[in-house]
Amino acid sequence: MVVRGLCFVVLIALCGWSAACGTSAGEAESSGGETDLPGTVTSPEAPPSRSPVGWRDVTVEMNVGDAAHDADGAERSVGSFGARVFYPAVSPGGEDAELDADDGPYPVIAFGHGYLGRIGYYADTLQYLAARGYLVIAPTSQGGLLPDHSEFANELLASLRWLVERGGAEGSPFFAAVDPSRLGLSGHSMGGGCALLAAARDARIAAVSTLAAADTMPSSLDVLDGIEAPVQSIAGSSDAIASPQGHQIPLFEAVPPPRQLVIIKGGSHCGFLDDPPPICDSGSIPPEEQIELTRGLLRDWFGLYLKGDAGLRDAVWRPAPDPRVEIVSDP
Repeated sequence: MVVRGLCFVVLIALCGWSAACGTSAGEAESSGGETDLPGTVTSPEAPPSRSPVGWRDVTVEMNVGDAAHDADGAERSVGSFGARVFYPAVSPGGEDAELDADDGPYPVIAFGHGYLGRIGYYADTLQYLAARGYLVIAPTSQGGLLPDHSEFANELLASLRWLVERGGAEGSPFFAAVDPSRLGLSGHSMGGGCALLAAARDARIAAVSTLAAADTMPSSLDVLDGIEAPVQSIAGSSDAIASPQGHQIPLFEAVPPPRQLVIIKGGSHCGFLDDPPPICDSGSIPPEEQIELTRGLLRDWFGLYLKGDAGLRDAVWRPAPDPRVEIVSDP
């Protein structure tokens, strides 16, 4: 018991760098997941809503325009990084499956993992979005002990740019499947904070939704008023690593409207992970319920702002009362 307690203290100390966690990658599945709860704050889901899911590991080449800058204005080196793309696929889906182009072009979401995070921790949620008509690209970079938050924000933007370019390249598996006018950002903890930082740098971003977002180092609070996209911040009230009071509430207050803060009562930091590590924080709400609430919130937010489904406006901004969540809306 003492060892477990000490391990948890060490974990929180490590996560203090960006208030996030994660370990090794898992293999993606192609089901898209059954995840909707009756009576939630989210809208009922009407068919057709799910497609088989494919995934493909890619290498994103950074352009000079993607590079971060040092304090003296000098550009840092430009290189490449790995990423995984999840997408609607021709049945049965799976690794390197053929993309289903019939319902394209699709909106694109770039997702940032948490501190020491790996894509496998979020694979089911990213597949959930892909099964509902999104291309989701998740960089595997910045997974070490000392990640560069500014660079990670640029890598999220570079991922979107790369996928848009592949959408226009004949012979690419994503040819004609990418809608460059519908770009979104998401992420967990460190990745959520970097998604906000990325949105402040690029006016093309159409929507942002973050999970337990943690402020970046150095702080991004002073630049978030430059975000032009609608921003949703999803938090857990029992988050022991990046508390709403220390992170999501200040970030929410720093972004301009339209903005929304959703606090899942009893939700934890690692409750946003599909398969969290054995030593992490926990809350009073069952983790599978926290995940299902989160996926429904993501679905409706991006459905409204990336797919342009006006029928979701009430579900997003005037949801039915739900005792499991507290919502602050500023449309």
